[in-house]
Amino acid sequence: MAGIDYQLRPSKAVQRHMIVDVCRRLTAMASLEEYQYVGFGALEFVDFHLMHRALNINVMTSIEADTGSMDRYQFNRPFKTIEIVPGRASEVLGEIGWDKLSIVWLDYTRRLNEEAIHDVSLLCGRLQPGSALFVTLNAHPERKMDGRRQQLVDLIGEERIPPQVTDESLALWGLAVAQKTVLNDVIVKALRDRQVSAEWKQVIDIHYADNAKMQTIGGIVVGLSNRVSFDSCRFQELDFVRFAGDEPLEVRVPILTAKERRALEEQLPLPAGDELKAPWLKEQDARDFLRLYRYMRPEHVNG
Repeated sequence: MAGIDYQLRPSKAVQRHMIVDVCRRLTAMASLEEYQYVGFGALEFVDFHLMHRALNINVMTSIEADTGSMDRYQFNRPFKTIEIVPGRASEVLGEIGWDKLSIVWLDYTRRLNEEAIHDVSLLCGRLQPGSALFVTLNAHPERKMDGRRQQLVDLIGEERIPPQVTDESLALWGLAVAQKTVLNDVIVKALRDRQVSAEWKQVIDIHYADNAKMQTIGGIVVGLSNRVSFDSCRFQELDFVRFAGDEPLEVRVPILTAKERRALEEQLPLPAGDELKAPWLKEQDARDFLRLYRYMRPEHVNG
């Protein structure tokens, strides 16, 4: 069962609001009321609150692997239209109806493994064009360098390992790079094997670390019939969007007091070319705040 205090994970929360902003743009594909949302609600159903309140999505499915706590999940369910399905994603994704447009967030806490690969491959074989898929993975490297590559082999198999991967390359954000490469290969193959032509358009590539290093990769399944609609979404107008080939966005929320945050916000929006005046802060903290403040919530302060 996942921990329940999301206010202690500010980078995760910023990422969550970025995903919602991406999903708002899907109105160029179809009315958001036509979409269903599938995710892992855990006890607080934070993503489900946002998908309903911000996007007006009503049809929602929460997959809960902790099958011994179904009564508790039902009690904490915030909206009656959320269907709670017990079981692991690998067990139940095939039973969900995918004839609707969908927004799916596989918000794993673990590293990429064969089970996650199976989940992503299944979805990419069934999601309707115009649907969005987001995948979050643990990208924290093993502390001991020796054996890192072998541990990745144990999780996903030798045949999936990119040729440039070594024990040394898996340090820092190297595991995230390797996992994204593998996941992209899985997605492309699954879409290529579909009977109806479809392609993957990446729009999210985020690195963050409230505690462990984590990564989120997201994109849109685009078919022949909605390529023009995809362009009409104008994802490039969102400064955090990362298309294929772009460097990942690193989300780092600076720790600020309430007084510090007020002093920074009173200077916004900045005229072009100006910089925040914050001599008491590290320059990197000021830059991170300027980049992320629109996605930070009042609780993301220290004091």
